[in-house]
Amino acid sequence: MPDQPLDARAEIKLLRDALHAAHEQGSHMHQVFGGWEECSPCEKANDECDGTFACDASKAWQKVTETGRRSRAEVAVDRLLAELTELRTQLRIAERRNADLADQLAERTRQLNGLLDAIGFDEKAVPA
Repeated sequence: MPDQPLDARAEIKLLRDALHAAHEQGSHMHQVFGGWEECSPCEKANDECDGTFACDASKAWQKVTETGRRSRAEVAVDRLLAELTELRTQLRIAERRNADLADQLAERTRQLNGLLDAIGFDEKAVPA
């Protein structure tokens, strides 16, 4: 699958829908097997001990739940954290390099001002 841009809102909706579907499916099971609601397909599946919910609503809820389990949101968060870690490392390297360059510039300025003093020049390369 090619890397497609992540639509965070769509992924959040997918996860929220999956959570809602899992809740609805569990509630349905509780209502049917507790005797408070009737659902012939689920009761038939239970009587036949095949371990599935047979009604269309349960199948639809299960499909949404399974889709939510395959969400790219968690993968995207892991990728973003890895990128953030890499960028922080690059920033620390750049900051160290900047400090080294500042030290080199200060040393060169000191050397240049020393040379200017030695030849009796009235002005400094960089004023102190």
